[in-house]
Amino acid sequence: MTRLLIATYNYEAGGYRDGAFNMRPLQQTFAGLDTPPAIILFCEAKHYRRNQHEGLRLAEKTLTEALHAPYTGLLGTSQHGPIPPAIFYNTYLVTHLAWPGDDPHDPDVFPDKRNVGRFRTNATGAEFGA
Repeated sequence: MTRLLIATYNYEAGGYRDGAFNMRPLQQTFAGLDTPPAIILFCEAKHYRRNQHEGLRLAEKTLTEALHAPYTGLLGTSQHGPIPPAIFYNTYLVTHLAWPGDDPHDPDVFPDKRNVGRFRTNATGAEFGA
């Protein structure tokens, strides 16, 4: 059995204020952790698709620097506007296998499968969803 630390984080508006991103509170929150999470379930990735995914890339960089581990983000979809969830995963610990529903209008993805990723632990090969 592999134990993985999973974090949930609700970052108000994803750090987006007055047309710019402020990742300092995100950095401060995660800098205090002793163990980098394998997965961070992230709420309110507001406007993270703008400017070639600028917000998503800034959050990845912030988490990577704060936790001294490589993080990659997967941006979800939302029917309520440009404020989807995101998942950030530590590539040292897990591998991303699938992220269905990148396109919110894809008729081949059922609503209960959107924003649910499939991952594999690098240590044992066990697969799980998040």
